[in-house]
Amino acid sequence: MTSIERTAYPQFKRLTSARVLHVFFTPTAEETDWAQELARRMPDPDRKLGTLRPHDARHTFAYGLSQASGHNRAELERRLGHTNDRYLRLYTNPPDDIAADYVEDL
Repeated sequence: MTSIERTAYPQFKRLTSARVLHVFFTPTAEETDWAQELARRMPDPDRKLGTLRPHDARHTFAYGLSQASGHNRAELERRLGHTNDRYLRLYTNPPDDIAADYVEDL
């Protein structure tokens, strides 16, 4: 397998120094104040949103792909990177609100 250093991106360093991380990724006092103020106003009860995690987006994508592809196993395996039935079922289960609608429709 080709390493990243031997591909078209040789400018990437293997490690980033603590100083560089501190300089570029430490929030300013204004940014910290803004984030704290925003957090104080959350959660917004009118929006009815809980905590959204990046992994939730993966489940949403997988469910949508499953529906759009007609449950095409090869496409799901290719896009999700899983060939195990357990993971495909886990990722393509409908979200709770859609599953609740199935029950309501009975």
